[in-house]
Amino acid sequence: MKQGDYALAVADFQKAMQLEPSFPNSYKNLAWLQATCPESEFRNGPAAVIHSQKALQLVDYRQTAWFGILAAAYAEAGSFEEAVQWQTKCLENCTPKCKEEEEVRLASFRARQPHRDAS
Repeated sequence: MKQGDYALAVADFQKAMQLEPSFPNSYKNLAWLQATCPESEFRNGPAAVIHSQKALQLVDYRQTAWFGILAAAYAEAGSFEEAVQWQTKCLENCTPKCKEEEEVRLASFRARQPHRDAS
């Protein structure tokens, strides 16, 4: 994904999910790609919501930084109210180091703009 080979990343995440369905990182990473990919053909908001919810369920919602992934997924799906709610929860639990970045995302969701990862 970081190398920009999104098709291979999607295939790898899906294969990992098949091989180890209880490993949350595969769901989390696929959700982020589907919610924020700079290439529109790989974005899928509804699927990103499902995958991020599954990742959070697998960690009993203890990975509060992952709330931002669910927020980005909701934004990509056009559900900006839910995006703002989850991004607010993310911001409430984030470290000072991440606060500015999370605030920028919250502002974009309030402006009804989805987040795009850098290409």
